[in-house]
Amino acid sequence: MDDFLLSLPPAKDLQAASSNDLTQEKFSILKDYVAEIRCESKALVYSYIRLGQIFTDIHDNNLYYSCLVGGMRYNDFFAFMYAVFGFKKSTVYNLMTVYKRFSTTDCKVSEEYSDYSYSQLVELVSISDDKKKMERISPEMTVSEMRELKQFWRSDGFNVTAKDWKDELQTARERHAEESIKQKKEKRRQGILNLLNSDKGETDKTEAKATSEVNASVAAKIITSNQIAGIRVGDTRLRFKSDKERKDFINVVNCKKWNLYIVIPDLSLEYRRFIFANGDSLIAEFGHYYPNYQTDPNKAQDYFRLHLQTKEQPVFNCEGIAPTYVVEYMKKHKDEI
Repeated sequence: MDDFLLSLPPAKDLQAASSNDLTQEKFSILKDYVAEIRCESKALVYSYIRLGQIFTDIHDNNLYYSCLVGGMRYNDFFAFMYAVFGFKKSTVYNLMTVYKRFSTTDCKVSEEYSDYSYSQLVELVSISDDKKKMERISPEMTVSEMRELKQFWRSDGFNVTAKDWKDELQTARERHAEESIKQKKEKRRQGILNLLNSDKGETDKTEAKATSEVNASVAAKIITSNQIAGIRVGDTRLRFKSDKERKDFINVVNCKKWNLYIVIPDLSLEYRRFIFANGDSLIAEFGHYYPNYQTDPNKAQDYFRLHLQTKEQPVFNCEGIAPTYVVEYMKKHKDEI
């Protein structure tokens, strides 16, 4: 019952999804329904208020003590309401509280709250004692927007500098989106460092898990080159005639052919490794990033970066290194790799 009446935008604010005749016809019907629902919702609010008044009277005067239900006497008000009407405790509580907080003596909604639906009034109950928050809320808000803003208030506190609820909601969304991106980057960075640097050259390991510093759900596999077919160097050294050949060797297409090294499904990360003859490793990382996370959090783009692990620098930079640096490394160590 609490969620029966949804807060809909005014019919005048709705727009047709397309211009074809069939869509326009359906849209016209929908607009009429929306207008009717909003009109009927006013009558429903009165019914809700009246029910709240009756429930309050039954509760305050212990009227439920005076009868038996199925041969059973109920000493608990909410148990009685559920047995007789099937109303859950939360429904009964909301009806009574909305009546007490937002109605007049003649069972009408107070004038200052007359533009709110019942579902919106239910959301206002939890903040009705806070004047600043009540002033920030508007009947233009949907129920989901009210819940979202209240959640931000619980986590961040009230933003006194915001112009209105739209400004505060937008600011909070942007801040939390940035924090989410930072947390994902840190989780990824920590996971990569713990996993890659825990290997320590022991290629006989077939599985590894992130340490306690990483979320337990981030599982990964370290796969040796003996298990997966691919480029195997051994003692054979590479022979490049030019920088172009070196660049071709480390381009994304060729790196995809290297031996699979680590897969982290929860982070959508894949690593492939090429072991040089001198024991150093070149690792290619394949993953996704979200260029417009705030506006389109589901739209991802592929990225590719390189990491170099050497005896001098066994812990590589998580952000990767430039291809030109890798080319210089291969030129400098051409007699070793």
